Amino acid sequence: MKRMLVLLMALSLCALPALAGQGPDVGPLSVEELNAFTERLLVRGLADQLPVAASEEGFVATGEGYTLYLESSDLSLDSVLSDASITLESSEKEDFEDPRGITVLTPLDVLYASYPDNNPGVYGTGEGAVLYLMGEMPGAVAMGLVTRDGQDVTLVEHSLWQPVEDGYMHSGIQYSVDRGLVVGIHYFGGSVLKTLSETQEAIAAARNLLSAREYFAFDTVNPLPLQSEDLSFGDLDFLDLTPEFAAQVLGQASYDERMKDSNGEELRVMQWDGVEAAFSYASTGEFKRAERVDVSLPGIEGPRGLRAGTELNQAIGRFEHGVEFASPTQLLYGNGETPPYGRMETQGSESQLHYALDQEGEVIMLTLMFIDGVMVNMSISY
Repeated sequence: MKRMLVLLMALSLCALPALAGQGPDVGPLSVEELNAFTERLLVRGLADQLPVAASEEGFVATGEGYTLYLESSDLSLDSVLSDASITLESSEKEDFEDPRGITVLTPLDVLYASYPDNNPGVYGTGEGAVLYLMGEMPGAVAMGLVTRDGQDVTLVEHSLWQPVEDGYMHSGIQYSVDRGLVVGIHYFGGSVLKTLSETQEAIAAARNLLSAREYFAFDTVNPLPLQSEDLSFGDLDFLDLTPEFAAQVLGQASYDERMKDSNGEELRVMQWDGVEAAFSYASTGEFKRAERVDVSLPGIEGPRGLRAGTELNQAIGRFEHGVEFASPTQLLYGNGETPPYGRMETQGSESQLHYALDQEGEVIMLTLMFIDGVMVNMSISY
């Protein structure tokens, strides 16, 4: 069982999300590509003899692995598609590629490389980023957008704003993403007309997001070993953390006790919901440093954007690692004894990742704990 777990993790590492990066001569999505894509879907719908049903969403024709949303009850090559969706069920079928050859289960890095990219670090906010913004009004404008929850990308959209007589036609393709893989493809905009002001607002918002630098995607193609600048949980910098600042960020501690040893030195343990920190004091009462910080509260980002709920293979991909997993105890980098090193230990359904670095002659350890492949706790300690 242990061997099976580590082998499965090795396979899943092949699908780790990477930084954005385009291939040579890749252009933005075009009207011609979208037209050819919708035509192929209509041809498939006709070949499958899909019935058209009226619903709250309009006229719908549903096949195995795809759904067509029509402007009328007629399904023909002349039908206008307002929307179309390709689902995970299509993974068992052939010829469900989008205009760039993307299918469900395509890795995120392949999706990134299939379109232009003026933002290889995926800089933006923790909620989103702009990959590129091309063209100027009153002409056509193309853009690529990313929606994310921290390091977890959930949606990538490539769209085109095309000027028409009464405004702008906004159409494109959205890719739903889960754990670094495309899990759904959605065409939109077959009949969506935007006003000039709506178009201006959307492009202005994209331009502002493109200039944002408050968040970025960590490199999973050539990740580095654990670094001293990684040692933080949200606003809590482990190397500079004090009890006062922890209370300022987290509020009043629900538990705050001091324990004195035989030398008169004290260890102060403070607890908040999902967070525990230990601080040391000299026998004179002078504050020394933070000794340990444990985090299990979902939503708090730790080193490399990790948080409770992150999957094991994703966590491994944020740091330097090998590609072969042949035993429950696996060396990821280094020699496993002298820092820097990374090591994985697996026992049953529980796994731990240990990353050590040398900080001014002392060892600091980052420990990540997983149950059934999902992170439940992060800890930084001397």
